[in-house]
Formats: sequence, structure tokens, C-alpha cells
Amino acid sequence: MLVMFFGTVEFSSGVAVDRKDTLMARTLANLTSQSRSVADTDLTNFFNASNGIMTPYSAAPIQGTITELYVDPSSLQARVQWSQGSAPRATGSNVTIPTALATGGTYLIFSEVS
Repeated sequence: MLVMFFGTVEFSSGVAVDRKDTLMARTLANLTSQSRSVADTDLTNFFNASNGIMTPYSAAPIQGTITELYVDPSSLQARVQWSQGSAPRATGSNVTIPTALATGGTYLIFSEVS
């Protein structure tokens, strides 16, 4: 019974961390996309705010990246305009996006958290 109890507690903690990780990615994307222009200080504030979501768990192992993509109207390829975070993408590199989001001439905010 004790093994089952502690196993259930650990499993529940794992599910909670997974949900907070997803919420952190959504928050980064939402805060960034609601701004008309984004400065480096804004991005620092967005990352700091999203780290608070992980409470009471440690945010130290979490790595997040925010990337702005531009969908080329002629090829419908998403290309990186800028990227900030723990693993920024190279400017001008291609990113695979779902076909439903491939609307030419649009900008997308791409948030990654691991």
C-alpha cells in the first residue's frame, strides 16, 4: 500500500509539472503576441513571468525559446525573423509548421519549452 501511495504521489507530480510546462509555453507565446513591438527587456520580463508559473517546482531545468516566424507568400515556408531564449534559432532558417497555419504574408509567434 505504501509503494502504491508514493507511486501515485510521484505520478501526480509528474502530471502537474507537464501541465505547468504546457502553460508556460502558452504564456510565453501569449505575452509576446499581444505586444505591437517587443524589446529585449520585454522578453526578459516574459521569461521571468513564465518562470513563476512553475511554482512550487523548480524552473531551473526548464529551457524556453520564443521565435517570430514569417510565412513567405510564394513558398509558404516559415522563416525565422528573430529568436530569443535558451536555444535561439538562426535568423533566416526554415521552420516546419502545420499546413493549416501556412498563410502567406503572416507572422507567427513560436514558443518552445522543454
